[in-house]
Amino acid sequence: MSKSKIPRKIEKEIYQEANSQCIVCGLNDINVLTIHHIIPYSEDPHNDPHHMCVLCANCHAKADRGEISRQTLYNYKRKLRTNITQLSELKSRQERVLVFGDGNVTAARDIHVSGDLNIKIPKVKKPSLPIIIPGTVAEDSRIYGYLNYLVRRYNEFKEWECKINNHRMNYAFIHVAYKREMKYNIKDTPRDMFERAVEYLQKRISNTKLGRIRKKSGQKLFSEYETFDQEKKNQ
Repeated sequence: MSKSKIPRKIEKEIYQEANSQCIVCGLNDINVLTIHHIIPYSEDPHNDPHHMCVLCANCHAKADRGEISRQTLYNYKRKLRTNITQLSELKSRQERVLVFGDGNVTAARDIHVSGDLNIKIPKVKKPSLPIIIPGTVAEDSRIYGYLNYLVRRYNEFKEWECKINNHRMNYAFIHVAYKREMKYNIKDTPRDMFERAVEYLQKRISNTKLGRIRKKSGQKLFSEYETFDQEKKNQ
């Protein structure tokens, strides 16, 4: 079954919960953050905020491979919920009892202050949310999904290369390289540049070490868009 587009309201809730950063490693680069279904969509085809979280590309790949367990992700979500509750309670308490008069702090029900009264309420910074720009690939879940598929495919090929060379995998690299070449983040790529974006990512896959090896043996490197789209429709 193909994934349905995550409603904007739910997407906003998930990012607010995570303060727009990866709940595992704390990375706050919005260009590499994604929403992850803790219970795979194939098992539970619903967009339930209780079973979704924000992860960076690196942690998302680890979660997909099972290197970060579901229980671990739920523990991180539980911790986030606890922090949000504590912050809300603290703000409420401060709004009720923190009164500054003549430089003195007073915590009482009946307050008598001589001089100027200045009640200070702490400001809570609102997390920034990803913005979908009209006319970009992010408006179409099918073409946006295909670009993300190619990114994942590239990272899969590079994982193999890093493993045999005992190198550390950098999942954000392709995002940086893409922006350098295309002048846009993937989600902000204009729709009329989709074909060029596809050509660039497919070329990056083909030029990996594993890509060259498979190409010589006639193996398939990736699904073309039409095939990918049809496979998703048939799931």
